[in-house]
Amino acid sequence: MSNSSDSSALLGAYRQSVRELLYRRTRIGYALVLVLMPAGAALDYFAHYPDEQAFWPLLHARLVCTAALLAPCLLLVTSLGRRHAWALSTILVVLPVIALAWMIRVTGGEESSYYAGLNLMIIGACQLLPWTVWQASAYCSVVIASYVAACVMRESGAFGISPFANNMFFILLTTIVCVTFCGVSSRLRFSDFRLRHELDQRNREIKQSYEQLSELDRLKSQFFANISHELRTPLTLILSPIEALLHREPSLPEEVGHWLVIARNNGLRLLKLINDLLEIIRLEEGKLQIDLHPVDLSDLTPGIVQSVRHLAERKGLTIEASGPSEGVVIRGDAARLEKVLLNLLTNAIKFTDPGGRIETTWRAQEQWAVVEVRDSGIGIPPRDLSHVFDRFRQVDGSSTRKHQGVGLGLALAKELIEEHGGELSVTSELGVGTTFTIRLKRTALGPGPAPTESVAEPSGPWPA
Repeated sequence: MSNSSDSSALLGAYRQSVRELLYRRTRIGYALVLVLMPAGAALDYFAHYPDEQAFWPLLHARLVCTAALLAPCLLLVTSLGRRHAWALSTILVVLPVIALAWMIRVTGGEESSYYAGLNLMIIGACQLLPWTVWQASAYCSVVIASYVAACVMRESGAFGISPFANNMFFILLTTIVCVTFCGVSSRLRFSDFRLRHELDQRNREIKQSYEQLSELDRLKSQFFANISHELRTPLTLILSPIEALLHREPSLPEEVGHWLVIARNNGLRLLKLINDLLEIIRLEEGKLQIDLHPVDLSDLTPGIVQSVRHLAERKGLTIEASGPSEGVVIRGDAARLEKVLLNLLTNAIKFTDPGGRIETTWRAQEQWAVVEVRDSGIGIPPRDLSHVFDRFRQVDGSSTRKHQGVGLGLALAKELIEEHGGELSVTSELGVGTTFTIRLKRTALGPGPAPTESVAEPSGPWPA
């Protein structure tokens, strides 16, 4: 049932396209005939019948045919003409044939050279109009019948079998060639239309699927944004009294202080995850505002490394920072760049075993400012290297994986660097370590407002 309805729809659409093509081609045909039919009078006069007595009947036939075609030509530009394009195209190709047949009759019948005009009409009509084999055959039959009638009803002289047979041979030959052409052209036209129709249908289906996926993605992002906002408020209210207890009550029992620190660290980890998720959603929606100011990485980078030093040392790692003391200046959002570096450093701490080493360097390299975070950790398998920056992707995706996280930090870091017009890349070797490289466009350090701090987002190191 479905295939039948699809075929009916295809045939209906094809017929409509053929009607539109016929309409356009018919307009071209009228323009040609209205110019060429009266212009042929010059050939009548100079090449065949300079005598006025013989010339005027031919001119009369041409002018009558042209005048008869003017009315349907004017009708063609109206909506009524568009709806009746088939009838108007029939008038276009039949009236000149009648005029030519009359001219053949008065100029010697089978002896007349105007039979070549009938050949020209067959070739022109079959080339111009989108006919099927049957339509072309019917038209050619009309042309042949008109020629036979013109020869039989000639005005004077005896009927000549030999010239008639000669002319009829060429008319029939032209008919066979043009009808064959129409058959091949019709098949190719339908095949081409079917392929384009199927392609358009698939494109519509893909577009519809894409729109549905986009709407689902929008709803997903909206849900995550709403739920993240709802979670962040009570989480902040939980962390505030814990921080107050830890800072204002130094006399707390050691065990209570220990559990409060664990609660605070896990709360901060959850808050970081929520903030990263919100940042990703802002990036997707194009709502993230990057506040660009001159930032000297020689000042920013050492401070961030220092802020995570206690986390590295607590794990037994050596962490170092080295680079020029000034002059590595970019235009960037200091708060967002801080988030990127913190993600890279905490990631390095997480995946480096005790006794390992983490080194952060910064330098100017032609028009680029380059920051590298290099660790001596476990490394990344080659098969996973291309997926490091994928969202919600863990290098170790097993249920028994050793390290926590949902795979947002590195994805967010890369997107934030790209928002700055820079690049974040990674190289790694299993058992040797991993290097993350940030490249940002350098700029001259000039006067301007101080870098702004992010609002309502916790600063400082995150718990490893």
